[in-house]
Amino acid sequence: MKVIVLKGELTRRDAELYEIPRKFFSQVDLSVYRKSVEMKIARQEGTYKSRQGATITPVSLWPIEFQTVRRKVGTSYQSLPAKEEGLYLVKTARWASEVVGTGVEKEKWRGLFLGGKCSLPNIFVVVSSAWLVPFALAHRYLVHIPAEIKGKGKAAAITVRHDFAEYRNRRLKLWTNQETAPSEGAIRDWTIQAQKAWNERKTDKSAKLVTERLDYHGTLASQKPKAFRVVHTRSRSFYASVLNPRAHTALGLPFDAVKINTTEGGMIINTTYLPIGGVICDNLLHSVVVDSEDEAYWMMGLFNSKVFCRRVMKKALGEPPGIYTIPVKIMDALNLEFDPSKRLHLELAKIAHLLEEKMNVTLQTYLTEEKGINLEFVDDTDQSPDIPSTISSALMRRLNANIELKQLEDLTSKILKS
Repeated sequence: MKVIVLKGELTRRDAELYEIPRKFFSQVDLSVYRKSVEMKIARQEGTYKSRQGATITPVSLWPIEFQTVRRKVGTSYQSLPAKEEGLYLVKTARWASEVVGTGVEKEKWRGLFLGGKCSLPNIFVVVSSAWLVPFALAHRYLVHIPAEIKGKGKAAAITVRHDFAEYRNRRLKLWTNQETAPSEGAIRDWTIQAQKAWNERKTDKSAKLVTERLDYHGTLASQKPKAFRVVHTRSRSFYASVLNPRAHTALGLPFDAVKINTTEGGMIINTTYLPIGGVICDNLLHSVVVDSEDEAYWMMGLFNSKVFCRRVMKKALGEPPGIYTIPVKIMDALNLEFDPSKRLHLELAKIAHLLEEKMNVTLQTYLTEEKGINLEFVDDTDQSPDIPSTISSALMRRLNANIELKQLEDLTSKILKS
């Protein structure tokens, strides 16, 4: 029996199936193919598994920010969150509607805005490669997606509600259903809007449902939204940070809640935090689930060391170099696993934690003094200042941690030799 194999490098990462050249297709014997697959699976059978992030596209349909309204209070104006029937109102994030980049595919999604009531359990924080730097996560964004979480901690799993996208022709029946919770109606309404836009702009050979595109190759359903993780870059250069789902970014935004400021006369008079679904990674990041905080910082320290990075980049192929699951494969080959009973492992975790704190300060100083951003006003509303993408090399040059970085390299070298 023969198996058809696809292998080759596409001109763009979001290419459709019909764009795959014929030369990428080949046939091999089933026995040969099975052996190849078994070898690949074996490389992910170690202690650690590397998981690719979700493809949150089309980008103008899902990222959101909370709408605000202005009202006059005495001689000044107050900016506060907008609500309708007890639910907060959201709209497409300004940056998402811009759809940065060139090409016909991006152009047809540019300038699109969705709006409406939101369901807080269906809001997820997204950690993006745009704001990842060595040792820290500078920023994050929100998405309003038809996905639900079941379970807790590492076991929590995401279910994508494809049925919400199929309600576009049953809207009247939906709203007359007294058993439908207002929040569920909100995410269904949002998905109906997204499906309508998808129908108008998608190609004939694209997926029928917009939710199928959102869960491209199951990358959304495979996310671990409540787990402690180490996130790292997928290509070009290699560095990592810790993702604690109960902590916050370098700029103070929580990973498990929405932050909404109420302002008056240019002053913040109240800040509201609203619990949300969970936190996921975008498709340009990979994540590795760990069991403890010490294990997370130990792995982050290992990944950010020059000695380990050289091993990774030596195996990375292509242009730009593809990293993907190489880091955990190297750890598996070295039989490298966190051991809390080993002094070197705990010392590396401690140094990595300190470097995270120093990088957070470096980020805050850089954005405040060099970019002129008032970090106090950074929140999840349409009044929040824009946060530019981070450049890791520039921030590493500004990081005042020569002693700690040297200790990091020394400890990693000893661990790799032990």
